[in-house]
Amino acid sequence: MTQLELFPPTTADADRLRAEIQALDEMTERERAAALRRHRYVRAVEDLPPGRRGDRHLRAAIRAVCELSDDVDPPTPRQVRAWEARLREAGGNPASLVDRRMARSPRQQTHWAPWIGELVDQVVAEADPRRGVTLTAMARLAQARCLEASHAREGAAADVPAFRTLVRMVGDRLRPLQQAYRFRHLSCGRPLAEVVVAREALRLAIPELGADRVHLVTARDIYSGVIVAAALGTAPPDGEDLLGLFGARTATAAPEPLGAARLCMGLPEVLVLDRDPAFHGATFRHSAAALGIRLHFAGVDHPGAPCRVAGLQRWLTARGEAVGDAGSLMAGAHAWLADLDFRRSGADRRTPLDRWQEGVARYPIRLPPGTASAIPAGEESGGADAAQGPDGRDARRRP
Repeated sequence: MTQLELFPPTTADADRLRAEIQALDEMTERERAAALRRHRYVRAVEDLPPGRRGDRHLRAAIRAVCELSDDVDPPTPRQVRAWEARLREAGGNPASLVDRRMARSPRQQTHWAPWIGELVDQVVAEADPRRGVTLTAMARLAQARCLEASHAREGAAADVPAFRTLVRMVGDRLRPLQQAYRFRHLSCGRPLAEVVVAREALRLAIPELGADRVHLVTARDIYSGVIVAAALGTAPPDGEDLLGLFGARTATAAPEPLGAARLCMGLPEVLVLDRDPAFHGATFRHSAAALGIRLHFAGVDHPGAPCRVAGLQRWLTARGEAVGDAGSLMAGAHAWLADLDFRRSGADRRTPLDRWQEGVARYPIRLPPGTASAIPAGEESGGADAAQGPDGRDARRRP
């Protein structure tokens, strides 16, 4: 019996594989991701049988790849056929699938000395784009440091990349950081550090309420994305009603015909509100200050402003939910909140409820005055309510 040869001598296939690996190593992270994304679509089309390669079959294969990779911008069958032809012309080398606008020659990728890349990395690490440092300023700083280092190394100015090249080098290193900053902007570091208030007027005619509109107010935790408090009523909500959703019911708060769909027993640090006069009352301001809650007012057109529409009306219409009485409306609100709690998003594909439960386990939540402090972490706020669907605890959790 002969032993199985795990490492055969070099063949044409091995040379081709080695060339493909080398080509992928020479790409930037952005180019590699784009090439591998296109390669997935080409492989899915190549696996189709010969008689099933029409546009309809290609769209089905593209749709299957999109569902597996969560691609939000699927290509057309014509684009996939063009990628397939380019891959065939290159002998199967995935480097041919890189967008020609972002492709660079090997000389451009390996021409500059390693210390130049280290200086550019240092500039990007020191500069904080969240504080208004522009890409041009970073490139000029990198150019100055490269010229200084080249002079110290007794080199010539020609050894330093041109300004436009440095702009590209800084931009390539800045893109993944911008994605991280975008996620960090949405996260305030801990639960209830910042809560955004949104309102919506539902156009629903419910005879028992005697009104043709129902007003919804929601409070969404920026850290996790969970709507920690929500209430329905026939009158537009004001500041006193809003504080009542956080366990701080005041004496001037009006009774609610429908009531709260979700209560939060923790106190937020900052409430982000729109500039509606209902939230500018002196009583509301004094009550919030007494509870240690800071108020931040932002216009509707501001990037960090709360939206005026919470989304329940659109959700009910899309689901075809029939709302004929107050009970069915409250049940629909509970189902909508549970659907938002378990909606996966982000690179980690976690749900808002997962982020909330992780946050309350790590950081303490401030409770209203007079509330028992013996409540375990993770149970004092909307998280426990969020873990329940309309059919019971964890009834809507998806694998």
